[in-house]
Amino acid sequence: FAPILALVGVGVNRIGKDRRTALNNKMFESAMKGKVSMQRFLYKEFERNAERLAAARVRYDRLIFDWVLDNPEFGKHDFDIPLEVGLEMEGLRGMLNFYFPGQYPLGGMSANDDVDSQQPAGVVVDRFLR
Repeated sequence: FAPILALVGVGVNRIGKDRRTALNNKMFESAMKGKVSMQRFLYKEFERNAERLAAARVRYDRLIFDWVLDNPEFGKHDFDIPLEVGLEMEGLRGMLNFYFPGQYPLGGMSANDDVDSQQPAGVVVDRFLR
């Protein structure tokens, strides 16, 4: 399936959706109408997604523990997290923040702490450790 738009709907109410979204909507509608095979398929998909998110949370927590919390070199001026590790952490944080808003904010700042926005840049270490 190429990511092109498909017109979905009846008459004047047609809107453009990509094929994946249109297919997901159709599968959900079939499941809601009582099609048991589609209900089972969606249940398995939701379970697989929950397992992937759990694995991502464990991996992210492990990286934070190994490279930030349990690393005596982290607070030193010349310490840098390796590029590959930093990119993996940012990718995981972006994905987890999408599914769990505010729990894994981008940039390592607390999403609910207004005091953080008043501090100067470069205090990210303290925000991680709170």
